[in-house]
Amino acid sequence: MTAKLNYKSANIIPQDWLYAKLDLFDNATTEESILDKQKLKLSVSFKKQDNDEIISIKAGLNSPKRHYTRNITNEVMLHGRPHQHYKLCNELYNDIVAQLGAECQKISISKLYESRQTYPGQYSPKTIENASVIVYKTHDKWYTMMILNLNVFEFCLDNSISEKQRHHGVIATAIRRNNFTPKAMTPLSRITNG
Repeated sequence: MTAKLNYKSANIIPQDWLYAKLDLFDNATTEESILDKQKLKLSVSFKKQDNDEIISIKAGLNSPKRHYTRNITNEVMLHGRPHQHYKLCNELYNDIVAQLGAECQKISISKLYESRQTYPGQYSPKTIENASVIVYKTHDKWYTMMILNLNVFEFCLDNSISEKQRHHGVIATAIRRNNFTPKAMTPLSRITNG
């Protein structure tokens, strides 16, 4: 693997977070579902240890990879090249495709954004610099790599969801607490931990 990772194991969250909840949504219409099209969105909700507020950030997962570094501001560009965060994300994406091959049925990469209220009742997405996700599927499982700066946090999403979640379009979910010890490694753990 070409990417240098700053994490030890799968399913760990940043140290200053109490917990993180990830929900993967498929908002495809009935007609799109019949054509086997998906409209994926990832929602990440978390609570920091020093704050009672629950923070929600999102990622749209339907654009082609070539759009991933579009509209990156000059502050994160160094000498005409993308910041190391975006380089790391591209390396991880390419490594997933190369290492998993046909086992990787779907893969998407996106910057994370938060919704900011611009006017009463109106919200506008704002990109969070150096925060990205890679979401991929192997057979019947979904996985997420959340990359914050140069730190990578890997999640195996669970397909066991409630009827209420299913009604709202959730197709996979994960909840991790900071004292969580993973029981099993994800398919890429052999790559990223080696």
